[in-house]
Amino acid sequence: MAVELDDALAAVLKAELGERSEFRLVHADLARVDARDVRRELGVERLVLAGNLPYQLTSHVLFGVLDLETNLDRAVFMVQREVAERIVARPGTRTYGISSVMLRAYHDVAIVLRVKPGSFTPPPRVDSAVIRLVPRAGGPALPWGERADLARLVKSTFNERRKILRNTLRKFYDLEAEALDAVAGASGVDLGLRPEELPVESFVRLLHAMPAQANAMEKR
Repeated sequence: MAVELDDALAAVLKAELGERSEFRLVHADLARVDARDVRRELGVERLVLAGNLPYQLTSHVLFGVLDLETNLDRAVFMVQREVAERIVARPGTRTYGISSVMLRAYHDVAIVLRVKPGSFTPPPRVDSAVIRLVPRAGGPALPWGERADLARLVKSTFNERRKILRNTLRKFYDLEAEALDAVAGASGVDLGLRPEELPVESFVRLLHAMPAQANAMEKR
């Protein structure tokens, strides 16, 4: 199944592959296509995804991959180079952020190819890269059912990435000093660090150490 919005490119796909019984062209906006619906329609348990993503839809598609949970076999995408480098960035670097943590909590991600503008017609103003996502070796860093809680924690801390964790957790989760000390002790995470210094596993320990009654505040 191929999804293509551009009329001219859709016509090329139809001309080249349209006679094959196993091929289906969806002439539509990718932003309106749900991969879970595609899986059900094709009658398959796990999907293999590949594409040269419209750069304005990259985040939408990548986080949509997370919605597939265990129904993803692998995904190979061409994205803007800066986006690829953010995803594979290591803790302690300026490019390490929300996508780095969330995608790698559930997938192993690697840059497999870097692509210069001259490879395209017309050439874009940015470099590109091909990334590969496969289910994380050894299983996810935390259960899929806890993904929303992890996302809330990661987003709240990275929204103020220059602040130390103690200050951010106090603000977003309304925790007093005693509760913060308990979280630090239970998780083994130094709350004097900034979020960009924490690997995925530390975020998971931090989440599991949070008091059950902690509620994110509405402040942003």
